[in-house]
Amino acid sequence: TKIRVPDGWKNVEDLKVGDKVLAPDGTYTKVLGVYPQGVVDIYKLVFSDNRTFEAGADHLWEVMSWGHVSGEGSVLLTKIMSAEEIRLYLENKRNCRETTSRLFIRLPEPEQNKDKEYFIHPYILGIILGDGGISTGTITITCSSAKVMKRAESFLKPGYKFNPFFPSDKQVVEYALVIDRESKIFNNIPKINQYVQELKRLNLLGCTALTKFIPEEYMNGSEEQRWELVKGMMDTDAWVDVSPGRSGTKIKENGEQISGTPYYASSSKQLALNFQLLIRSLGGLCRMREKHPFYTYKGQRLPGNISYVMSVRVKEPRKLFTREHKRLERLNGENQYSKYLKLRIDKIEYVGKKEGTCISVDHPSELYVAENYVVTHNTVIAANAIAKIGKKLAIIILPKYIEKWLEDIENILPNARERTYIAQGSEGLIRLMEN
Repeated sequence: TKIRVPDGWKNVEDLKVGDKVLAPDGTYTKVLGVYPQGVVDIYKLVFSDNRTFEAGADHLWEVMSWGHVSGEGSVLLTKIMSAEEIRLYLENKRNCRETTSRLFIRLPEPEQNKDKEYFIHPYILGIILGDGGISTGTITITCSSAKVMKRAESFLKPGYKFNPFFPSDKQVVEYALVIDRESKIFNNIPKINQYVQELKRLNLLGCTALTKFIPEEYMNGSEEQRWELVKGMMDTDAWVDVSPGRSGTKIKENGEQISGTPYYASSSKQLALNFQLLIRSLGGLCRMREKHPFYTYKGQRLPGNISYVMSVRVKEPRKLFTREHKRLERLNGENQYSKYLKLRIDKIEYVGKKEGTCISVDHPSELYVAENYVVTHNTVIAANAIAKIGKKLAIIILPKYIEKWLEDIENILPNARERTYIAQGSEGLIRLMEN
């Protein structure tokens, strides 16, 4: 299992006390303890947008479900459950064919890291990945929106421009990213296109529509930089479906009433997986499906390249685009998910026996972010061990963690606080030895 750490991921068993990991509020928190569990039963949780997470049967989760509270009506209730308890709950629901009281977990807030230094602005990289041609050693963009290209050009380094031209075999304008020979600083810049050189450094130059990907360093940009990357990709290779939903509700003409679903598609599976993780890093949901197209050649019906189509759901849908006809005409500024966007647990499956490791973190929520941007709970494995041993034990901890340990132990052993002696300083140790 990988845990989110600053600018990347780290295997849980490689973490050390004091390491920083991502908390669900987008900040970093310290690891307080790492607890190898040995070989344990492992279960896989499958969520509504197909992300998964493997955990031991005793691993804890903060889950939410809708319930009725007298005087308040339907409210979102939160509780802590183990993976085994979730399995039994879902199994009971399935056997009883219930459709209410589904279980959800919260989605993380975007990671609050600093801006990275990029030669290629994330928005420009986004339109290159979406509608760019980079397989022949040059950079060309096929785009029907002059506004998108004007915005992209505003992010270019001095001495560069997008030069429009009409290929003889196409009906749409293309733009070449070239050195601006009419620029006042032309004589002071390298005569080798540095954008081409940067794509080469990123291993993107030469990629086709089937092999494009998002470089790892761009996956770790600041929140604003990641949104700019998303906007570039969505402005070029995405659309908003405004067809009526399953309820049959018609789309209204007033822009504030429209509730469309944004989609992004790519022929590159790696790019699709990168985009999916990028949306999840920003606190969104992204579900992917495969579309198998066909075409006719000389009277024969032949299979085309697989298209990976992703539906996107975020709290503020208009942040996905800059193109006005997509952003304003087809998307709400807010929707029913703006306040309560969360991740539904669809099922839990037994995987087998594997080595397990749990951690505890120094965060008020006792939560941290693991692989696939799944928010999971702090462990209380040490407290469980104390309960099983059933004998007097001495625990050596820093003073600031005393209250947290007492809360964890009391959740397992009622009245534990009354039976716990806290020794602080040399005098406290002397009294403890005397007793």
